[in-house]
Amino acid sequence: WTLRISPVLLEDDALFQCQVGGADGIAPVRSRNAQLTVYVPPEDPYIVQGDVIEATEDRETTLECVSPGGKPAADIYWHDGDGHVIIKNVRTETKLLEDEKRFNTTSTVTFMPKKRHHNKTFTCSASNIADRSRRSVSILLYVRYAPSVRLSTSQRPGLLTEGETIQFKCHAHANPPPLEYSWYVDGQRANGFESDFFLITNISQSYHSAIVKCEVTNEIGKSEETETIQVRFGPRIISHPQTTSGDL
Repeated sequence: WTLRISPVLLEDDALFQCQVGGADGIAPVRSRNAQLTVYVPPEDPYIVQGDVIEATEDRETTLECVSPGGKPAADIYWHDGDGHVIIKNVRTETKLLEDEKRFNTTSTVTFMPKKRHHNKTFTCSASNIADRSRRSVSILLYVRYAPSVRLSTSQRPGLLTEGETIQFKCHAHANPPPLEYSWYVDGQRANGFESDFFLITNISQSYHSAIVKCEVTNEIGKSEETETIQVRFGPRIISHPQTTSGDL
């Protein structure tokens, strides 16, 4: 006798036995048990935090991915915004469902976002032996970070001559965008300059060795960058010689 099951369902995951009925005075004959194991591919995974998450640079962030209904439990992998597999700080848990056959698999990854992760996607993919083609889902990271600042000048600040003009440009990259620019000369606030440039006209000897600082602030934090000015100038008489007389 042959038993054919079509289509195979999860309910068919069981022990089967063939039995031949007995006659008068003859006991029935039973076969050994045969185990039918039914594999079930997991459903599409989902990320608990949704399609987009807002994070702050260097503040711990957690993403949680669930792969439902697999038999056996699905394997889950995380890929960062550069496509690299994430190995560190990943925790995986499985939960047996009420049918006592299938599993939900949950994978949690914890990391410190960096500005390079802004507008990048983290991807969770899952599969099991019932279907090796990986099913995946992604989440977009919106990373907020303090400004990074770079100063440039219209000419080299170490080659200035009295009477020249120099302009400083403050290049700031931040998310959200910078809210405030502040300029300082030797620690004193330069009034009237509240944008990304600072101008010194008709530079004088008094600026020699002065430190110009640009400070940029957004709601996450602030950063600064400095340049030192070197002014070349002609000789100055500090004290005039005095005429003296004496006996020879």
